[in-house]
Amino acid sequence: MDFTVEASISQNGMISAEIKSDMQNVEYAFYVLKDGVRIHIRPYLLDRTLQFDTQQAVGKYRVKGYVKDASGNREEKSSEELVYSLQSSVQGASVKEPQVKKTSTKKTSIKKKKSKSKKK
Repeated sequence: MDFTVEASISQNGMISAEIKSDMQNVEYAFYVLKDGVRIHIRPYLLDRTLQFDTQQAVGKYRVKGYVKDASGNREEKSSEELVYSLQSSVQGASVKEPQVKKTSTKKTSIKKKKSKSKKK
């Protein structure tokens, strides 16, 4: 089966995907993966498109597209990786920046603990 899975992610975290194909009498299904873990299943339908709201959760996303013909033969292909980061959302960046700073603080405190351990 000849098809591709094209996907994009918007600044507000909405994933849009489409299976590009000229095949007739087929159905399409989708999986959405975040950081390698399946988080959404769209069962087989005639619709070759998918809209999925990540709810602005930071991570690496991939869309797997499935095509099933009338005989029940199935094939799977994946989109390229989509990254949703703090910089992806202009509105959310200022809200989420303190979380990044907290992570940096944790790293600093770990270094301090290591330093104290060395002194003992």
